Amino acid sequence: ELVTGLDLVAWQIRVAAGEPLPLTQDQVQLDGAAIEVRLYAEDPARQFLPQTGPVLRWRPASGEGVRVDHGIATGGEVSPHYDPMVAKIMAWGPTREDARRRLVRALEDSVLLGVTSNKRFLLAILRHEVFAAGRFGTAFIADVLGEHASLQPAQASTAELALAGALLHARDGSLVRPLRAGLLSARPALLDDGVEKRAVAIEEVTAAEGRRFHARIGEQAHTVALLAQDGGRWRVEIDGVRHDIDALVDGPRVLLDTGQGSLAIEDVALAPPAAAEGPGSGLLKAPMDGAIVAVNVAVGDRVEKGQLLLVLEAMKMQHPVHADVTGVVQSINVSTGTQVKARHLLATLQADAG
Repeated sequence: ELVTGLDLVAWQIRVAAGEPLPLTQDQVQLDGAAIEVRLYAEDPARQFLPQTGPVLRWRPASGEGVRVDHGIATGGEVSPHYDPMVAKIMAWGPTREDARRRLVRALEDSVLLGVTSNKRFLLAILRHEVFAAGRFGTAFIADVLGEHASLQPAQASTAELALAGALLHARDGSLVRPLRAGLLSARPALLDDGVEKRAVAIEEVTAAEGRRFHARIGEQAHTVALLAQDGGRWRVEIDGVRHDIDALVDGPRVLLDTGQGSLAIEDVALAPPAAAEGPGSGLLKAPMDGAIVAVNVAVGDRVEKGQLLLVLEAMKMQHPVHADVTGVVQSINVSTGTQVKARHLLATLQADAG
């Protein structure tokens, strides 16, 4: 549609009503080039597992040659009842390279906070020299991207951790704890980006413009100034360089998008110790919101590591849940038809000794 200027959906409606096609194929004129990417609520670092969750902020790109088709809004939710595509982001240009460059900018400018998306992965494709040269094929992801960083969990830089610490402190002094009546003591935050927990010491200093903070993460030190806020868009200065960044403080979490994709950074310093979980723990949790469509074992059954135990259905897909240890089923907390939320404990296994 972008290279022809024609509305194909309108044509479909007219043809369905019995009207003739308004143009013949020879009359269709092509102008320039267009590229589309599909923004999905999915996690490329977890084999593109679909994601559900609240839409805390959605700001689609706009501008000359840019088109975004979407059906979400800030305050809404990506539910398990539909597939995980949330938007089609398109760009037109006189040449393919113009369209590619414009699409990179449009994707950078499209902000989705609250639910994990494939934005970082899409940018990696658009920026790759092989894609830019048009030499790619259907094996591009496996053969070219391989172990690319966009297929790994995103880790915050120390500058991003410093910014997150400053935003948490500026909101309500959450990095200050009471010692005893009338006395306060600054405490370091323990910020978890989902890859690593790192201590961040924050100190607020006086400044002529905005609120200014000093932050130290290990041997790294940063200066962060919060200069202005326009809705969810912050003008900040990090180590003397100014940036416009989308940021949202949600409880103990800071959600950031610097243009490259979203990060969720949480202060876990005051959180209670979490029970050991993950591969080999025997605690089987739902990977996402959905419905249980099969339960293949009962309490007391012996199972082998890798055995299929349950099946969860969500977003038009079935997601198998396998035993992560060899042992005995201790509990099953769901039955066929149960609706569950992400991280709901489905079953527990007692691993064999040794």
